[in-house]
Amino acid sequence: MNLAPPPSSSALKIMGVDPGSRATGYALIQPNSEFGHNSYQIHSMGVWRPSAKLSYHQRLEFMHQQLSTMISTELPSHVVIESAYVGRHPQSVIKLSEVRGALLAATFNQSVILKQMSAPEVKKAITGRGSATKQTVALILIGLFSNSPVFKHRQSWDATDALALALAYARTKPIEDSINAQST
Repeated sequence: MNLAPPPSSSALKIMGVDPGSRATGYALIQPNSEFGHNSYQIHSMGVWRPSAKLSYHQRLEFMHQQLSTMISTELPSHVVIESAYVGRHPQSVIKLSEVRGALLAATFNQSVILKQMSAPEVKKAITGRGSATKQTVALILIGLFSNSPVFKHRQSWDATDALALALAYARTKPIEDSINAQST
């Protein structure tokens, strides 16, 4: 359920979430008015890693709780979760879908706009090619955010994928949201 009105640009904070059963990446970005239109700064980013001692269901609960808590404390206006894809390993696809379900449920009854983007959509928005590698995406992000104190330390693929989700959405979807908001 979407309880939030469309945010003003000053209230815009976009959270990207890259789901995984062993590690889920997250990143929050917000507009950086110091550098003009379409410029963003990293608010925070990292990875949630549940203990290997937890059962699978406890790991799902951990991921759900981490996202719920972050939404409550950081107050993002948008949460963008990578959409499901079909892989070669059916059990992996099922587990990833269950993690996504736990993360999606964490956004329910929260005042956020929930969106989903596929990996090729994200790669195309960042690099111009939907088939780009994770390394190419990461290199572009490093170039864009080279002055960010958050990005000074090497980040995991999960965190950079989450950052890519947030930035890709910021670059492509707000235009769509503003058009939809005007037509309702």
